[in-house]
Amino acid sequence: MSRGLRQVEGFTLVELLVCLALLSVMTLYALNALSSLKDINRVVERSQAQMEVDAAQRYLHDAISDIRPVFLANDRNQQHLSFVGTANTLTFVGAANRNRETGGLYLLSYGVNAQNEFVVDRAMLREGGTAASTKVILLRGVKGVAFKYMACPGTTGANTVAETWQGIDQLPCSIAISLAFPENDPRRWRTEVVGIATAR
Repeated sequence: MSRGLRQVEGFTLVELLVCLALLSVMTLYALNALSSLKDINRVVERSQAQMEVDAAQRYLHDAISDIRPVFLANDRNQQHLSFVGTANTLTFVGAANRNRETGGLYLLSYGVNAQNEFVVDRAMLREGGTAASTKVILLRGVKGVAFKYMACPGTTGANTVAETWQGIDQLPCSIAISLAFPENDPRRWRTEVVGIATAR
């Protein structure tokens, strides 16, 4: 009786090399897909951040174009226009958005705080003063804001651009707003000039 050799089951060297080659190709595809996914996430984050900037810009544009020429009494009972504009802050009276808040007039103050947030302090005007103010953060990570004021034609200092607008009993015709972000921040603010509808 002749005894045959037993056949041992397993992988040949060629099969092992083919498996390693396929595994390498699949790993490369997975790494490329992961890299593409990171790029897509980066683009989505940038576009969302820019959408926040655009929304804040539209909000500010609408608020400035609807500034109300309201005169308030000071401590000596003298009437003065409730509009104060400096190079980096802006305070005025505006109407409420009836879709989002209680109707009425609000004292609004815009600026960048110490935490690098572009904020608006909102206080409802009431008889005898204002209610407690509420801070609303419009944008975070802001380097600074700059306002410039243009006088209406036919008024004192017409067609001039001023860094401040204080102690004047008429509104400027328009306001230029520019917002600066840190150097490596991809967000952009389109510098624009907003006309004030109620300015004379």
